Amino acid sequence: MQSRPARRQNSWGDLLDNATIRRKHMDLLLTLQDTRLHVKTAGFDAVSSGFVSTAPVTSLAKVDSITTLRHGVINRGTILWCKVAAPVMRIVGVLVLVDDGSGQLFQIGLYNFVDSQASTLDCQRLLLEGTLLGVKEPYVKTFASGFMGLRTDHPSNIVVKRPNEQMHATVPPTAASSIEGLKAQGNAHFQAGDIIAAESCYSAALKQTTEAASPDMTVALLNNRAMCSLKRCAFVEALEDATKALSLVPTNAKSLFRLALALTGLRRHEESHAILMLLPRSKDVMTWRDVVARRVAESIHGHFKPIDVMGGTIVEDYIGPVEVKMTRGKGRGLFLTQPVRRGDLLLVEKAYATSLAILNERRR
Repeated sequence: MQSRPARRQNSWGDLLDNATIRRKHMDLLLTLQDTRLHVKTAGFDAVSSGFVSTAPVTSLAKVDSITTLRHGVINRGTILWCKVAAPVMRIVGVLVLVDDGSGQLFQIGLYNFVDSQASTLDCQRLLLEGTLLGVKEPYVKTFASGFMGLRTDHPSNIVVKRPNEQMHATVPPTAASSIEGLKAQGNAHFQAGDIIAAESCYSAALKQTTEAASPDMTVALLNNRAMCSLKRCAFVEALEDATKALSLVPTNAKSLFRLALALTGLRRHEESHAILMLLPRSKDVMTWRDVVARRVAESIHGHFKPIDVMGGTIVEDYIGPVEVKMTRGKGRGLFLTQPVRRGDLLLVEKAYATSLAILNERRR
């Protein structure tokens, strides 16, 4: 009598079979989706693969008007300063109407600027009317409305300044504008949810620190400003502040934690996980260890839970045994780099939006 062959483990093709979903996973999918549209924007878990300007602000040439920028390209080596002219609107990205100071009103689309839970009101508190925005190496495009504007896909491309931020440089040191006073003001703003105002206070306090200042105070200010940058998904800036803090006190746990979160936001998950494993056990550290370990498994090894992908959970991108390359006479194409079997996972891309259409049994 022949023995029955060992049962093969379900592949992705099996798990995504309609009958399998209907029998085993429909109840869970209904709970996750609730028949509503789930819009997913990159927040703490992910960041867009768009252009990231790493140039210091001081190295960029100021542009006087959007009309002098080239359309459809990244204007390298430049920065355009503009002022928020009206309450902002949150759809998927953050839509901002701005004035460049030359009489030109135009729209900026800020993508991945806030996390997926932020409302329009949250965005309006973050970008008050009169807030000064610096767009580093701007990309000019034509929106669906037909009007010209800017689009940026990474928070590090935007410099945000409150209208009164510059006053700290001219006001004599008092109880309110001393380092301790500014730090206290920043903490109050942070607790109230005004991240930009808090960051402004911490920056003003850091400008007053000198080499003779206490390293503990400088590290605390850098850690606080890094947290503000993390809150608005400016991971490059958070990475810089955390690195500066660690150069002063290499064993500071808060600085290491901020550094790990910044690396996670930049999708450098293995580096982030290595740092998190060095930190003392705490609720936050253990939570992020699990999150980052899952990101490593997803992005490097392609270990996903199909229900998470279909149910709207934010997952990491994965590129398996495929590559894009040019072919003679046929242009670009997607090619396998090794033999695959039916059901093997080739790639996963974070969904822009997911929804589930519920059909009755007759329509199935």
